[in-house]
Amino acid sequence: MPDKYPLPLGDPASLGFAGKPLQHLDRLIRQHIEEGRYPGAQIALARHGKLALFRNYGDAKTKPRNVPATDETLFLLFSQTKVLTSSAVWALIEEGRLSFMDRIADHLPEFAQRGKGEITLHQVMTHQGGFPSGDVTKATWTDHARMRAEVCDFSLDWTPGTRLQYHPRAAHLTQAMVIEAVTGQDYRDVIRDKVLGPLGLADDIFVGVPASQQERCADTYAAELRDNSPEFSSHTGERGDDAMGGIPMHRGLGPHVRGESDRIRGLGTIGASETFGHGGAGTSYSWADPTSGVSFTYITNFMSPDPWHTARLDRIANLVHAAID
Repeated sequence: MPDKYPLPLGDPASLGFAGKPLQHLDRLIRQHIEEGRYPGAQIALARHGKLALFRNYGDAKTKPRNVPATDETLFLLFSQTKVLTSSAVWALIEEGRLSFMDRIADHLPEFAQRGKGEITLHQVMTHQGGFPSGDVTKATWTDHARMRAEVCDFSLDWTPGTRLQYHPRAAHLTQAMVIEAVTGQDYRDVIRDKVLGPLGLADDIFVGVPASQQERCADTYAAELRDNSPEFSSHTGERGDDAMGGIPMHRGLGPHVRGESDRIRGLGTIGASETFGHGGAGTSYSWADPTSGVSFTYITNFMSPDPWHTARLDRIANLVHAAID
């Protein structure tokens, strides 16, 4: 386990975890790596504010040589960063600087073009904004004035509020630009100051990894070339998410909730209905169960396709749920 971690260290048995399901979890992850499913992985398991497990598996990099994953390795979170951005929005709401019912155009007046004037922050955060295909160019990564312009130029795919469809890039980017408009700061700095810093995670999670930390980054692999280079409750009920094959994702204001559906993605089919979390494209999932006080993160460095990806997430999550006493 890490020498320095925000949570005090415990052990699985004293925290009420059964040993056998956790042994099966360890075996399954090792089996995945032996089968070549992904080069490396990292897991963390906590309960009631104490860290029960923190383990690294396999390799962070495989070329030009194999580099083992360690406690210092940074894995690419993909869409798990959406929850960090939403958390910064929550912080600004707690300060009275934003409201979920604010229109995006209240803070980004030019966002009103193309029929988007009445879209609320709540609709964007619950993926009901109507512009799921919105995205920005790579040039905006280092030019946030251009990012704001491109976000405000997003076109509608359908009438806001009439459908539920995951906005893979658009919702996160829109929130980011609202954060910058309200604070006058880079949204990544706001996340660091208001979310990661207070949690003691400012040196362990980065939204935009600085050059000085790049050596810690695991390479990310997929059938298509990928890299990791420098360059609270359900608000949508049983409505099916069109981007998830109609599965009700019980979208909250950032994460999603397991709910009562037979089909659910990433949180485990035997998990408590209150379990909430979020995943990263083809690689990872993090979740917490408020009924048991358990939280769990599983991160890998290969973008695995479905149906295998979704099936393995269910098995991984269910082994943890099964270990909860």
